[in-house]
Amino acid sequence: MAAITYADLMKTLNPDQSTADIVDALSLASPIIKTAHVFQGNMPNGNQTTRFLAKPTATKRSYNEGVAKSKTPTTQVVDLCSQYEFNVEIDLRLLEKQPDQAKYMSGQEKMQCQSIHEDLDTTFFYGNSKTSIKDFDGIATRFASLSTTKGAEGYQVVSAGGSSTDNTSMYLVGWGQGGSGLFYPMGSGAGISRIVKPQERVTDAIGNPYYAYCVNGNMQVGLAIENYRQIVRVANIDASDLITFGSGSDTSPELIGIAARAVERLQNKDAGLTYKWYVSELCYGWLKTMVTDKANVWLTQREAMDGLRTLYIDGIEVMMSDQIINTEAAVS
Repeated sequence: MAAITYADLMKTLNPDQSTADIVDALSLASPIIKTAHVFQGNMPNGNQTTRFLAKPTATKRSYNEGVAKSKTPTTQVVDLCSQYEFNVEIDLRLLEKQPDQAKYMSGQEKMQCQSIHEDLDTTFFYGNSKTSIKDFDGIATRFASLSTTKGAEGYQVVSAGGSSTDNTSMYLVGWGQGGSGLFYPMGSGAGISRIVKPQERVTDAIGNPYYAYCVNGNMQVGLAIENYRQIVRVANIDASDLITFGSGSDTSPELIGIAARAVERLQNKDAGLTYKWYVSELCYGWLKTMVTDKANVWLTQREAMDGLRTLYIDGIEVMMSDQIINTEAAVS
């Protein structure tokens, strides 16, 4: 069973049964948009998740003996959406001079969409609603401490040993129902919706009017984690040490072994979830170097249908995100 992604939702409909302007080809360049499970939230501007805090107590009984009542303790977690919006205004006289007007407008919109998706990827990892009310909390914000207690959120964070301020992380996410997903508000559509006004009267900076082809784009999205034990963060990967791999003064962390062992912190790999690793450009580049070391049995490389090679750790695909930084603070 694969998680439903934005690409799958391209064929769905809006609430009024009209075709949804969900996502264009450029949006698939974002590793998060490309792979994230997407679903409709259960609130007008968010989603409420019921999270189990502990397992119920099982009772062994004998004949003619009753069973004590028990229940599973839960808590309600409410996640809100971030709202992205853009306006494109092209002077009609300028648009008339374009040999392919549709292609020209499409290019203008795609650049706006790219900006949204880059910011969405950044928020997915580092968003913090306490410092910006416009953000939802990203996974680095939610998994920001270490713990040796199984069941605690901090237990899902594994340290690679770095202690400076030039750290990066590898993020393992289980997408799907029972794991994690991006959601859109109840009653709305997924992805970027558009309002198009082909001939709209607008004004310039000093208030003089002219006519323009106008497009308004809007995307509302949030992150919900139904089971935090389906996410693992390998934190404290010292970038300065990483780049010494294979040299005479090699102080790089045992990255592959740490990542392979971190997979075991998942609460049983769920066949209904789609798992992906997300790493920085620096980390991805050094993983490609490490794959040549035959001793790294957990790191493999396969050739995709398009001929490009893809990395896998313990059978889980590794994806590169430009928005994962190499200046993360140490997690303790």
